[in-house]
Amino acid sequence: MSYCRFSDGDVYMYPSGKGIIECCACRLPGGDFRLFSTKQDALDHLMWHKRAGHKVPQHAIDRLKREATYQQ
Repeated sequence: MSYCRFSDGDVYMYPSGKGIIECCACRLPGGDFRLFSTKQDALDHLMWHKRAGHKVPQHAIDRLKREATYQQ
């Protein structure tokens, strides 16, 4: 299940398998998509989107915070 989709914000982020999280069609500099191997890295990336003024749903941030805590 995705963390967030374009239907509820400016970011589409989802687990793509084997522990990898993908930011698809990323609007930040550096490419079309980004891959993250940790929940914390994905959370940091979502916060970068938020600081850039992109609409990031709070539920995505909250979920990744919870999951990052359990991943450690």
